[in-house]
Amino acid sequence: MNRNRVIEALRLAIAAVERVGGGEDLLVRLREQLAGFEQAPEDLHLSDVSEELDREQAKLSDLDASLVLEAAEAIGAISHGATLMAEAFPDNFGLEMVQAEHENYSVVRVFYATDRAAEQGDGGKLEFGGDRSPGGKLNYGECLISIPKVRKVGELPSPSIWRLEFRPDPNKHVVLLETLSREEEEYLKLVRQAVEKSATREVFVFIHGFNVSFENAARRTGQIAYDLQFQGAPIFYSWPSNGRTADYTRDEADIAWSAPHLERFLNLLGSQSGAERIHIIAHSMGNRAACEALKGISRNPIPGLEFRHLILAAPDIDADTFAELAAALKAISRRVTLYVSENDKALKASKLVHGNSRAGLAGEEIVVVPGVDTIDVTALDTDFLGHSYFSDSWPLLADIGSLFSDDKVPEQRFGLVEVTVSAGRYFTFRGN
Repeated sequence: MNRNRVIEALRLAIAAVERVGGGEDLLVRLREQLAGFEQAPEDLHLSDVSEELDREQAKLSDLDASLVLEAAEAIGAISHGATLMAEAFPDNFGLEMVQAEHENYSVVRVFYATDRAAEQGDGGKLEFGGDRSPGGKLNYGECLISIPKVRKVGELPSPSIWRLEFRPDPNKHVVLLETLSREEEEYLKLVRQAVEKSATREVFVFIHGFNVSFENAARRTGQIAYDLQFQGAPIFYSWPSNGRTADYTRDEADIAWSAPHLERFLNLLGSQSGAERIHIIAHSMGNRAACEALKGISRNPIPGLEFRHLILAAPDIDADTFAELAAALKAISRRVTLYVSENDKALKASKLVHGNSRAGLAGEEIVVVPGVDTIDVTALDTDFLGHSYFSDSWPLLADIGSLFSDDKVPEQRFGLVEVTVSAGRYFTFRGN
């Protein structure tokens, strides 16, 4: 899809809304989008959403006013998302970590560190289940992940029996193709090589949440790296979640057990990866290990070690505890970003279990503390649980992309609006 394709759709949408009337706010947004794309370079190319535009443009010919407004809203959302992606990744859409190009999918390499116990799967294949490694030993290696070329940004497609899909297909799904084990010395050498290929010499470490298997953590990391067009070394740290909704209390015990191992790994990465920019993305219960590990590092930091961006997405951590930890997190991180939502059903359930609010909830109990950029994402479309928005929403991915690529403060990032409350200020996505 090029710039002219979006301009054509926006002009048609504006004309249709003007014809039916009653959509002044929508007209303002559409005209803002049109002005932005008219100033964009002629050769601007973005993710292909032509089918979506065709579907919505067809509605605009219908005389029913509600359908016209619905189609115009959708075209505005499509172009808004395209603008976000263009702002976040203006220079190139190539990946250093892409290992091979197939006709219908790309293969992305991600690195892992885990304190799960290694297992032997079918055919002697290396796997990691829900058991703890003996003595908390860290296992290291690489995973190869397939990313279909026909896929919306943020999607993590899997086989579905409703589509008569019974096994993973790299042409259609994000698939863990291979898991390779490496000794620590060799692993660090490979990470350093990936870092050296990056102009910005950076890595990110993704720490998954509750009810996540090793395989799904690997798949999600590959998707994030690909959608962010990340140029350095993408890494995930996988603690021994049992990957079952019913095992919440077991996962709580395992994340506490894992925290000192994560602290050791982050110190190792900081001292031996050669990275000049280390970012951390923690999700859900994974924030507990991340915060405890960083608290430990802040007490006795390696000289010169500073994490560039600490991103805490939907943290399932006591809100009061988080507020007390904030100073330690800020001491060891250049910038701390907290993503929260009022629609997070998983965190609402956690609040009922624990009796206290969670740091990832927005609304009346939103956490606003000095030195932390709180971003309320309630306005964004999310999945049913509203808990995985950080990785499957393209405005969120674009916001993270602008953090990584340009170190932009919230005031400079597209689509964010400042809100002032008695405790200070936070930011919300436009439309919230």
